[in-house]
Amino acid sequence: MLTIVAAIKVKPGKMAEFENIVAELTEASRSEAGNVSYNFYRDLDDENGRTFIENWRSQAAFEFHLKTPHFLKAAKQMADCREGESEIHRYADTGL
Repeated sequence: MLTIVAAIKVKPGKMAEFENIVAELTEASRSEAGNVSYNFYRDLDDENGRTFIENWRSQAAFEFHLKTPHFLKAAKQMADCREGESEIHRYADTGL
């Protein structure tokens, strides 16, 4: 299994727009065959901080996700709401 943790800082005044985009993205992403879980979190220490934690069955499933119309549309829309670059980390299950 592959876990993706993507931390994003949202521009002030853009949170409602950003969360509407994320709601659509989350629903569509959860329906993908290779998705195990797809969750979105609010940072308790930063009112503009949000984090995706995603679990995919494989690297191939994640790569498929990155090419889906719903992801490509959301990525373009979220770029206008994001402040700076996202911080993305990938993790592999150790089996423990």
